[in-house]
Amino acid sequence: MIAPLTLRAGCKINLYLHVGAKRADGFHDLESLFLPLEEPHDRLEIRPLADEPEGRVLCSFFKASQGNAPLLDIDPERNTLTRAAAWHAEQSGFNPALEIRVYKGIPHGAGLGGGSSDAAALLLWLREQARLAKARLAPFPRFLEAAAGGGADVPFFLRKTPALVTGLGEKLCPAVNPHAGHSLLLLCPNLAISTAWAFAALDRYREEQGGPHGGLPEFAKKNLSCGLTVEASRATPSFARTPGRGNDFEAIVFAAYPELARLHGRLIQSGALEARMSGTGSSLFALYREAEIARLAAKELAKEGCSVYIQRLPEGSPTGWTDAGV
Repeated sequence: MIAPLTLRAGCKINLYLHVGAKRADGFHDLESLFLPLEEPHDRLEIRPLADEPEGRVLCSFFKASQGNAPLLDIDPERNTLTRAAAWHAEQSGFNPALEIRVYKGIPHGAGLGGGSSDAAALLLWLREQARLAKARLAPFPRFLEAAAGGGADVPFFLRKTPALVTGLGEKLCPAVNPHAGHSLLLLCPNLAISTAWAFAALDRYREEQGGPHGGLPEFAKKNLSCGLTVEASRATPSFARTPGRGNDFEAIVFAAYPELARLHGRLIQSGALEARMSGTGSSLFALYREAEIARLAAKELAKEGCSVYIQRLPEGSPTGWTDAGV
């Protein structure tokens, strides 16, 4: 009998993000350096359903930052968790009926991978339960690669260590965290950005430019000037402005959401070594050598009505992975 339990699901940031041209199947190959973060996090409360048919998964979602107010913009019957449970059942034959209550500390539409992180936490738990039930299990590397069907970031969250991510997200290589020991400030505005919209907007822009390597469109240059001046950009060295090591979505998203461009400019001017948008947004992050500078920046940016998180990035990074016992 499965006992009720609580799972914790952290998030990630993209230290950089390059998006390849649109493929014939409508998807894009990616290249990114993913870094796992402990905060913000989601909490999954799982309870077995003895009186429901096998495989039934009932999901409900709540916004932890607003007194656990119900979230109504996530389909309770078709989401990353129901897809993950169905996929795992197909792979293993292990198919319990479950009630899952998700308390979202990771903002929805923030580019932090919250949905994929929740799915990965559930998959790892289901895999362990299936192992205890002596169900058939694929070797972990095959399980890892196939799990990308439930979401591009799911394989990364099954590992939860710094990784170079390529392909659709299923190809992972352990990476050294280039910012170990630095302080990271994560800024989450009260704004959700659709991943589907961001990819479509990027594709449209590239079609207009004749490829993925054009300069900024005029409307982006105009809107970016509201928050990030040329002088401020030149004054602060940042790999956000290093060719090939930026975020391909920034110009498009900042043009459509000038408030994000303004906040990005404030991060750059706060003494950060680097500042960037994560994923397709709306979250922004900055890195600092000095924890005190990060704290002062966080104090000021909290006045903007955003959620702000500070954490020190741990020293050391894995040089390889083992799958024994997983």
